[in-house]
Amino acid sequence: MPGLTFSNELISRDEGLHTDFACLMFKHLVHKPSEDRVRELITDAVTIEQ
Repeated sequence: MPGLTFSNELISRDEGLHTDFACLMFKHLVHKPSEDRVRELITDAVTIEQ
């Protein structure tokens, strides 16, 4: 069980780094997508993952 807990902690940390990186990249975009486009991308991703 401790190994599983440790693995989940590493995965969580990694996901946090991905989020931080994505936010940083978005901040530097010159031509930011509209809110509707972002919503569409997220909706499509959720649909694909279901």
